[in-house]
Amino acid sequence: MKSQTRSKLATRFCATLLLLSHTAVSEAATRFEVGTPEGPAPAIARTLDAEIRLSPRAGALQSEAAEIHIVDATGGKLDSTPPNTLKATLIAAAVGLGSGALSYGLWVILHEGAHAVAIEAAGGDVVQFDFTPDRLEGGGIRFAAVYWQDPAGQVTPTESGWIDIAPNITGLTLGTIGSALWLADALPKSRLARMAFASFQIGAAINGGIIGVWSSHPDVDIPKAIQAFELSEEQALIFRSALTAGAILNLIPAVDSIVYGLTGRSIVSRLGWRSERSEIQVIPVALPNFFGVGATF
Repeated sequence: MKSQTRSKLATRFCATLLLLSHTAVSEAATRFEVGTPEGPAPAIARTLDAEIRLSPRAGALQSEAAEIHIVDATGGKLDSTPPNTLKATLIAAAVGLGSGALSYGLWVILHEGAHAVAIEAAGGDVVQFDFTPDRLEGGGIRFAAVYWQDPAGQVTPTESGWIDIAPNITGLTLGTIGSALWLADALPKSRLARMAFASFQIGAAINGGIIGVWSSHPDVDIPKAIQAFELSEEQALIFRSALTAGAILNLIPAVDSIVYGLTGRSIVSRLGWRSERSEIQVIPVALPNFFGVGATF
């Protein structure tokens, strides 16, 4: 009985100290470690520089529990990215390769599908899809093709040009959406998901403004479009450059996401341009065992 009474008194004493310490927390960072009674919490098992802010819940002393929010010394939210390990890096690399293969197949379908939609919109008829890579006469490789005809003669040369660049428009559009999500810090924090995103974004950049853009082969989309639009050399140069610039801009989030996936931390966060953080709320499992902290995400 005495032991239980002492335990309750110790519990309330610890709770009181914790709540009172809220006013005494220094603005300077405090170094501590977060874990659970069974061991470190996997997602935040590291030594953290942070300020502790206590937010007592109703009846905190009676329930012998208090709610704790952890933020870094600059006021940002605590980075919840798991620590980098060789195993995590190898898994991320494997996911990147696998998603890259899937992305290739997906973008071949999107590329030829964009041609097909533009053909039908212009009044042409799609005859056949060919997803077998083939060599072009005069050098180069055609990865896939869509064959079509215009029996009614409705498709104008300008519309034919739009048919040729439909995949570029698709790639730049989807790539720009991905870049916007990256800029808004709206991408998932999962390293594996970021590797998959990078694969898709690379495909968008390649289809948007890399593949065939600077080719002079008459059977490649961009040269055919330049001819259909009757662009001068200067206009063609501006056109090609604009496509390439868009592709490069869309590659930036891809490269950043690859670094994030392989190392657990992105380039922009390393440079201090943006911290990729998510709020962590930790609640003491039991105040007498305050060395163990349970985490909920």
